[in-house]
Amino acid sequence: MHSLDDLPHIVAYSEHVGEALFAVDREWRVRAANRLALDFAHLTVERAIGRLYWDIVPPRGPITQTLRDAMANGTPIKFEFESEFRPESILCGVAIPLRDGLIVSFRDVTQERNLARSNEERIRTIANNIPNGMVYQIARAPDGSVR
Repeated sequence: MHSLDDLPHIVAYSEHVGEALFAVDREWRVRAANRLALDFAHLTVERAIGRLYWDIVPPRGPITQTLRDAMANGTPIKFEFESEFRPESILCGVAIPLRDGLIVSFRDVTQERNLARSNEERIRTIANNIPNGMVYQIARAPDGSVR
């Protein structure tokens, strides 16, 4: 199991793959946060590092119990919730326990979820308006002829 000593490598990797990441110790003090997590929460390093996580994000909503469960049980927990900072945003991520704390990695999946919903609605509309459930596909060649 990793520890907070591994954070420099983990934070660098998370930046590289485009995931927001923060880490807390067993007392819930923020020990690290990458640029993406700080930007998402509208925080600076100075306003985040060393502070209690619960002073930054009030303990309410489903993410609170998820993070507490991951820390207490020592098992990673995946999550998808509305953001505490941006209620219109949907966050998808994982809380990963460490020997001496917890890492939380997440990304904003709002656009992906909205696109999926839009596609589902479009398909449902098409399916509901096609007689006898038949679908025809017309393909045009580069010259404009129908195949």
